[in-house]
Amino acid sequence: MKKIVIVGAGASGLMASIYLKEQAVKNNIDLDIVLVEKNDRVGKKILSTGNGKCNFTNTVLEPIHYNNPDFVKPILDSFSCEDLQNWFLTKGLYSKADKEGRVYPITESASSVLDIFRIELEKNNIRVITSFAMNSIKPKGKGYIISDGVNNIYADEVIISTGGLSAPVLGTNGDGHRVLKSLNISLTKMQPGLVGIKTNKESIRSLSGLRTKSLVTLYENNQIVKSEFGEVQFKDDGISGIVIMNLASCIKDLNNSYLEADLLPSFSEEDIVEYLLNKQQQYGNFFVSQMLVGLLPNILSLKILKDLGYKDNTKIKHLPKAEFYKIAKAIKKYTFKPVALYGYDRSQVTVGGVDLKEVNENLELIKLPNIYLCGEILDIDGMCGGYNLHFAFASAVHVSNAIINK
Repeated sequence: MKKIVIVGAGASGLMASIYLKEQAVKNNIDLDIVLVEKNDRVGKKILSTGNGKCNFTNTVLEPIHYNNPDFVKPILDSFSCEDLQNWFLTKGLYSKADKEGRVYPITESASSVLDIFRIELEKNNIRVITSFAMNSIKPKGKGYIISDGVNNIYADEVIISTGGLSAPVLGTNGDGHRVLKSLNISLTKMQPGLVGIKTNKESIRSLSGLRTKSLVTLYENNQIVKSEFGEVQFKDDGISGIVIMNLASCIKDLNNSYLEADLLPSFSEEDIVEYLLNKQQQYGNFFVSQMLVGLLPNILSLKILKDLGYKDNTKIKHLPKAEFYKIAKAIKKYTFKPVALYGYDRSQVTVGGVDLKEVNENLELIKLPNIYLCGEILDIDGMCGGYNLHFAFASAVHVSNAIINK
């Protein structure tokens, strides 16, 4: 009987252990599957996903939503959004999609998803060892010895699903990366992903607490990297919101990047100028501070006008048309200079990980046969909206099928 040890009982590890056992039974293959986890219980990070509602996949599941689309395509093709929903449905978990395509359990509770996994572990008689923090893997014969420094476990084949560096309070602190690096496995540069951005203070001063929808564009070296529309949330020292978190994952060169927000994407500059000219005609005796009422949140319009140097006692009728173009440009190109990303403690995913050149099409390490990787430990990260959790599940299925086929 072959022994499979799965290291890490997050989304990937849980799925791999259960799906692998199901396929083994289906194909009359006798496997001894052991799931080990450093925490005192399994699936801690699942409970925090989707603001506790567990957005586990997306109906618009396309490779373009990932950093390495060509690599993820066959994995997504072999286990789609519908496949994942149906798999959960066979376990009794119903799901639903919102208008953005984000799929949640019908209970809107992440604990429902974790409870399903716990039930399936018990149903399939899968041995779970908690409080086991892997700190080394050593070859032994055709297999490996996995150790936490005190206890040793032999495995014919190993699945490593220890996650990345994000949310360290939940146990994902890079243990898997450190062990693989000691085995001469290359890692790409890592940084927090799906996280807010700390910005220059001038661009956010007095705006803390404001939420406004904008079309935001990320530039690096004066070249457009990505544009996305969504809600921008202003904080004391930076900005956040889904649109900002998605763009943060695309930043490669912080020092040579900036963000440009179109605060009124449905208006052209000419539309704004015409609006201001009408205001001047009808409300010429009013002050400039009242000029953008009805167009932008008041706190934001006052900030823009102050940045442009207008005095509070200036009347609208005294502004020449050229000034209206300056105001329109400031609205259409409101600029933020990133100074840092918020840390791993606030990030939802890790950008970077094990270099994809280190694994074959089955996600098996080329240098260390019979060791497979799945989930966030790889250099794969997706946009906010269920893409990362889906990859965690799909890659676990992909690895499980590879082991069964072997």
